[in-house]
Amino acid sequence: MAGVIKIYSWKVIPLLELGLQCLFDDQRGMAFCGGYQDLNRLLEQVQTAPVHVPQVIFVDYLEGYERHPASLSSLKAGSHQVRVIFLLPRSEDDALFMRALRAGADGYMLQSSAADLVLQAVRTVAAGKSYVGPEVAPVMLDALRKPMYVAQVPSVQLPLSDRERTLIQLAADGLSNAEIADALGLAEKTVRNLWSSLFEKLGMEDRTQAVLWAVRTGHAVLR
Repeated sequence: MAGVIKIYSWKVIPLLELGLQCLFDDQRGMAFCGGYQDLNRLLEQVQTAPVHVPQVIFVDYLEGYERHPASLSSLKAGSHQVRVIFLLPRSEDDALFMRALRAGADGYMLQSSAADLVLQAVRTVAAGKSYVGPEVAPVMLDALRKPMYVAQVPSVQLPLSDRERTLIQLAADGLSNAEIADALGLAEKTVRNLWSSLFEKLGMEDRTQAVLWAVRTGHAVLR
């Protein structure tokens, strides 16, 4: 299975799990490796793959992450190339989408997304980029613009250097660390070091949190 993207699901309802299996069984370069309800069993499977093999895990956001908030860090721990896509319900609850965004997954899409979008999401996150489904993006943007979220912005405005603003804007544009390195003419390790320094400065743990803060405080825009 060299060069094949390994795909799993966790806490996904059986009917949707069956749909994922049927979809990926017909795709070259992708393999559905099972649906899991037990997190430990899933982690065991993930750890058996070579570290260079991209692995994508579809997680039911409500049944998976919200009930087990420590699960995301467990899934992405270690040196394996694990990407997580949250499957979200159709909802008018803006707070739900914002909680999902702050959690820091690699992709976000509705449970009812079409097959072509599911394939696009897998290819995108497996390449190290972020993915937000077209039905989810407007909801998240609207939620970001509402005063209820602006009111949550900390009163302290931390100054950013030009390099930090550029870094966070490129991340808001959806670029991976490798693409940011190419754009800035830097080594990818240097970009990771810049992120580490920025996370420490902001008191945050991941890119999603940093981008969300930057958008709220006017240091970056979603375009």
